[in-house]
Amino acid sequence: MAVDPRCTNHVRFQKTLGMNDWYLGSDQERPLGTVQMLGKLKAPMFKAARPWAPELPLKYVANHSVDLYLTTEDVPKPENRVRLDGHGQIWVDWTSNNLSSHSELLKRVGRTMKRAGYPLILAERMGIETNSHRCGTAAMGEDPAGSVIDRDCRAHDLTNLWLLDSSGFPSSAGLNPALTIAANALRVIDTGVIHA
Repeated sequence: MAVDPRCTNHVRFQKTLGMNDWYLGSDQERPLGTVQMLGKLKAPMFKAARPWAPELPLKYVANHSVDLYLTTEDVPKPENRVRLDGHGQIWVDWTSNNLSSHSELLKRVGRTMKRAGYPLILAERMGIETNSHRCGTAAMGEDPAGSVIDRDCRAHDLTNLWLLDSSGFPSSAGLNPALTIAANALRVIDTGVIHA
């Protein structure tokens, strides 16, 4: 959140805006990530996260803020996975990574917002529970010993199964993968490997 105590944000329906200006970072960095508008945060939302805080200061901060969501993707790691145990329970094994890139993105956005007139920057890192674009649950590759599907999204073990969702992607590129899923499905269909 970028806060300017001198200026009230009267927006009712905040427009969506996204920036990928710093996504690639520099030659020495992994991808930094994307920046998008979060929608307008309100005091009751803060209260749920900070039940001990008085309502009036929360309302003041909410009414003087511009709210941004910074997304830095995890770099693919074989240990990060979704798995099913012997009892049918679904588990997410996840260790956060690429944190130095996220820290750099936060610094760059913070500096930019301060130059734009917002002297106070408040940030909070979210955990796996906020992740809604899981990718890579069925690794893509040529070797069946280390992957589930081939480059055409066809399962190694079943000749009539293709996975045309995001499960073969190494990451979501820090944003909603829906258009990439659609483009990849069209690519696979155009190869002629799927027959009716």
